[in-house]
Amino acid sequence: MRHIPRFFITQKPDSLDDVLLPDWHNLHVSTVLRMRVGDDVVVFSQEIGEWAARLVHVRRDKVVAKCYKQIAQPVVEDRVGVAFGVVKNSNINIIVEKCTELGVTDFYPIITDYTNNKVINTEKLQKIAIFAAEQCGRISVPVCHDVQTLISLLEQDFTFFTALERKKCDACLNFPRECCFIVGPEGGFSEREVIALKEKTTVLTLSHNVLRTETAAIACLSAFNFIRTNNT
Repeated sequence: MRHIPRFFITQKPDSLDDVLLPDWHNLHVSTVLRMRVGDDVVVFSQEIGEWAARLVHVRRDKVVAKCYKQIAQPVVEDRVGVAFGVVKNSNINIIVEKCTELGVTDFYPIITDYTNNKVINTEKLQKIAIFAAEQCGRISVPVCHDVQTLISLLEQDFTFFTALERKKCDACLNFPRECCFIVGPEGGFSEREVIALKEKTTVLTLSHNVLRTETAAIACLSAFNFIRTNNT
């Protein structure tokens, strides 16, 4: 059976008879995939769920689909964030792609004492999250927030868990439905930051080995999914 492409829609349509695909997909649909009017696609968003649709307009500057059958209802997800010390762009891309597949709802890039790279392209990261959601079958797409400091992050209303290397961890057998995992940059957290994190977060030890930032983020989400799935 031919693979039917999935597309996230940012538009909140008044009618599902006229669903506009985001403009960054236009060239891909019309030229790369060589799709034509009448071809089937799947469209989805947090608001409408997932729908089977048929293309009714295909041009390089505009692609429109008409929904005809609902495949899945909108879902209520656990709200789980990943805050990561900003590292080089290729590693951030891995964090966003893989953690999207694992169900993250919010990405928080943070500036720490040992952060080297302080500039990121949030718009590009958002598109990576969208493409990952399209490919893995998610109905929702996580939000990539603007970069902020670790201190400002800790002021937000979240239950925080921090992955600290080779530190004594607090006992933790469960995770709440809303929480945020914090992983450090290359070089880890400074002693000043470790003190603040121990005061305001629950400390987790993921491995006896030193993990890269992207590995720690994936490990946190894997633990969250395992424990939430088996305790629900």
